[in-house]
Amino acid sequence: MSDRSLTVKEAREFVTRSGKFGEAAQVMGDMALRVINAEHSGLYLAMVLTVQMFQEQHICCRLNEYAGTRLCVPEKGLSLQLPEWELWRSSLQQQECAPAVAVLDDRSDTVPECLLVVDRYGGCYLQRQWSFERSITRVLLERAGSKVDLPELEKGFLHSLVEFFPDKAHHNNTDYQQFAVMAALRSKLLVLSGGPGTGKTTVAAGILAMKLSVNPDLRIISAAPTAKAATRLVASLQENLKHLRVSKEVKAQIAQLTAGTLQRVLGFKRDSHEFAHDQTNPLDCDLLLVDECSMVPQHLMARLLEALPANADLILLGDKYQLASVEAGSVFGDICDSARSNLADEALASAFFRQTGWQVEKVLTAEQLAHPLSGSLVELLENHRFDVGAPILGSIAGLIRNLKDDDDFELIAREIAVLEGDEFEFTAASETQLRRLLRQKISTPRLRSGESLADLSRLAGSGSEEDRRKAFALLDTFKVLAPTYRGAQGLDKLNEMFMELLELPDKYAAGVPLLILHNDYRRELFNGDIGLVARDENGALRVFFEGREKSFAISDLPEHEVVFAMSVHKSQGSGFDEVLFIMPPQSNELMTREMVYTAMTRARKKLCCCGTVNVLASALQKRTCRMSNLTHRLTREA
Repeated sequence: MSDRSLTVKEAREFVTRSGKFGEAAQVMGDMALRVINAEHSGLYLAMVLTVQMFQEQHICCRLNEYAGTRLCVPEKGLSLQLPEWELWRSSLQQQECAPAVAVLDDRSDTVPECLLVVDRYGGCYLQRQWSFERSITRVLLERAGSKVDLPELEKGFLHSLVEFFPDKAHHNNTDYQQFAVMAALRSKLLVLSGGPGTGKTTVAAGILAMKLSVNPDLRIISAAPTAKAATRLVASLQENLKHLRVSKEVKAQIAQLTAGTLQRVLGFKRDSHEFAHDQTNPLDCDLLLVDECSMVPQHLMARLLEALPANADLILLGDKYQLASVEAGSVFGDICDSARSNLADEALASAFFRQTGWQVEKVLTAEQLAHPLSGSLVELLENHRFDVGAPILGSIAGLIRNLKDDDDFELIAREIAVLEGDEFEFTAASETQLRRLLRQKISTPRLRSGESLADLSRLAGSGSEEDRRKAFALLDTFKVLAPTYRGAQGLDKLNEMFMELLELPDKYAAGVPLLILHNDYRRELFNGDIGLVARDENGALRVFFEGREKSFAISDLPEHEVVFAMSVHKSQGSGFDEVLFIMPPQSNELMTREMVYTAMTRARKKLCCCGTVNVLASALQKRTCRMSNLTHRLTREA
């Protein structure tokens, strides 16, 4: 690309006037030119586009897809013709660009010392994101390629491992829970996806039980992205103990397991934002179990996998249909998309058939070579929770998971809206109606002892540890979820309504839940942690966090907000007996299929949706898409 075809001045004018590029993108574009000390429109545009895409949670910008297109802002009468890909790529390979960008042709593991990296798939990355993606790829491929000889198990052993694992005589369809347990014995990597109630942690408990039976000294670390998700993981594993048919010793070992946030597991270095555990100081474990992986952003997944010991097993649990992480990337979804799930190599398929009588599809040699994670990906499709207690909720979740691009979304939205049952309601609500609905929800008894949310202030203000436990339990029974903060039905207004209805004078009154918004490594408080303002035994107002002995002075908290009503993003990793999902009055870019699915599947027993059929239909049609090349790497780089 030469200055004759497109000048930096022309490119900068479009970027500045279009209103489509943030300050960070513009600053970085100019910085790239200063690094090479030359005017180069191709480099400028590559940097501006890549930084802007990263600001919008993409890992890279696929320049090859933008190349040859015209960027237009009709309302401002602006347009910019981008160069063809081969011309653009060759211009970035010019020697003058070398200090700022590396254009890779091979599978080099060398991390270039420059601002941008263009890979062989046409993706343009900030150097840090390229390094993280390569690191994730390397660890996953190493684990998937490490096959283990399967033990010869007595026929029916898997069926007898967990109380409600079915046998073939009473269950025609293949039980992929049992298949997942055996897949984890075959490979040092298991990626297990499934919606709420499909039995992911039941499988995890079964795997841990089998491995501990063979090796009682097995060192296990379990983790999740948030403190709430970590607490739920431990509770779910312990709940499954009564269904395990293993020795008391093995059950006792599982009962003693704890789980921490990813940051706590990785540890902290004093006066540093780097983690204590990394490739040079790996985690002390033989097996790493991570739950709610769809929430894990790229940089944290990379750091975690880099700290994994060379011979450790890795089990990743999540729901690929949920919202991606708040920060950049959709790592878990990309991993799940790298190969077909529920396939087995010859050894695994044969052993599973001998064990259960069920046949699973075998991976062909060519497919296994092209898709190295085949045999390590399992998806659980059968819902065990909703089918019994809340069948309508299970039907809605399944319907959303199975949507196709050519479906009639308005018809499907209408079908959802007219569903009737004790556990589901779809309604339109004005501000007045919404206030009336919230008042009714607040006064509804929710604990066995009869307390409602109206009792929060009393319980949190008593100074009793038992009452604080009840207050935390109440907060788990009901939650209002919304996708946006602003507007008449946004989170800011909804939390105001709650405060008024509960007659709480301010956000630091006893009974107010607070959501931590920024990490405080010194105090080990992290984004997503939820505390409760309550009085201690001396009558002082402090902030308590469930499962932690230490409480905090309000003045010691990092940035936080009231969380009677919660964003759908922040609700990931949590579940509530009842959910009130407030949709915006008009469609917006945040309302996507993943947003709706995530909100609706937070409800364990009852779901009320406030909104219109049109907004729901628009959301179901819209998919979240985040650019990266992780799927390509996992598919082609073995």
